[in-house]
Amino acid sequence: MKKNKLIPLFILGLSIVFTSCKSSKTDNQTNTNITDEKALNGLVIEKWESGNVWLKGNYKNNEKDGKFTMYYQSGKIQNEEVFSNGIKNGKHVSYFENGNKEKEGKYVNGLQEGNWISYSSTGNIISKIKYSKGKSI
Repeated sequence: MKKNKLIPLFILGLSIVFTSCKSSKTDNQTNTNITDEKALNGLVIEKWESGNVWLKGNYKNNEKDGKFTMYYQSGKIQNEEVFSNGIKNGKHVSYFENGNKEKEGKYVNGLQEGNWISYSSTGNIISKIKYSKGKSI
């Protein structure tokens, strides 16, 4: 009988531990979220283990809303994109770590729209692709 009472307590304890931990791995780079789980309205800042900012953006009603900027560990901007109610809507620009543009274009309702330009790390244009509702035309 004692074992049956301990199992739910054990499961509850594990769930608390797992939900309170907030680190993730992206592209083999570890980051640690320093935001409060309940704070999904307003500015959110996540940092690398080194303390440098990894992500900065706003949430509204638990959805990404407004400009989001991701950074390399060096502190240089990796990409900038705009969200509306959790959906990509607006300009998107990604950068090489040397600061040169890698890709630029825009999203409308989460789909690529208009001209998208890709660049080499030295700044030369590699390709220009026109999109309509997420499909190249």
